Amino acid sequence: MNAYRMSSHRKEGTNNRTALWILLVASIISLLLLLIPFLINNYWFEENNFYYSQDNHVVAAEKKTAKSELPTLLFLNAVKRFEERTGKYPTTESDLSNGSLKFLSHLPKEHYIFGGSPLEVSADGVLYKRGVPGELTLEISFYPDVNKLAIVRGNGEVLSTYPVASGKEPLPFLKSEVSERVVEPNGGKDALGTRGLVLQDGYAIHGTDNPFSIGGRITKGCIRLFNDHIEEIYPYVALGTPFTVKKGEPAAATFAEGMPAISLSPQQLASETQPNKTFRWNH
Repeated sequence: MNAYRMSSHRKEGTNNRTALWILLVASIISLLLLLIPFLINNYWFEENNFYYSQDNHVVAAEKKTAKSELPTLLFLNAVKRFEERTGKYPTTESDLSNGSLKFLSHLPKEHYIFGGSPLEVSADGVLYKRGVPGELTLEISFYPDVNKLAIVRGNGEVLSTYPVASGKEPLPFLKSEVSERVVEPNGGKDALGTRGLVLQDGYAIHGTDNPFSIGGRITKGCIRLFNDHIEEIYPYVALGTPFTVKKGEPAAATFAEGMPAISLSPQQLASETQPNKTFRWNH
């Protein structure tokens, strides 16, 4: 009888310990189940918003361009395109804003200086000796699927987007660059609108005298914008700025209301008209 009782006590003790272990394991599993979503969300938050640089400093990975950075981007993009076309850096501001190759209408003088060497250009206190980083340049992207044009930073950030009218047929090229910039093509009062950014083979990005056409696929190939939109982006786009056709639709723009306005003087505008030339784009 005593042996039976001892055996029963041992079984009860074993069962109690087993139950305690089961309860402990269940509690740990429950705690992990509660923590896992938090850990996953926290991990993705860290991964999506930060990266570690080579010197182990935490740096924001999705930092958006500030309005104050735009003059530097505008200037350095023009410097980069000048270098690509001529094989050297500009040595004076007149290299970019005067002469037969007018790279820019407006130079933000408070944001840059030229160094003593043609291979040294400074913007916002940073000296660029051998090349402008791609992330500090600008590009134009066209999204035919949704009839939108975007001004894009070299790192892929979409700065602004605009509705357009496009061709009945796809463009015959996927990449090009701005080969000419003109104010008031053909006087600025016909189908080409008030500004033009020429690409190649008779194709251009330009304004329109028919705002109701925006959104449609009705042109012979050119990309039309509202006149106020082409006037808005025109000062930002340097000669030689790349143009790329892309699938899908652009990401949300940093400047959802459009690029901040840059006012050009009557003298600047007049210097970029070509009254003696007739433009025959595929409008």
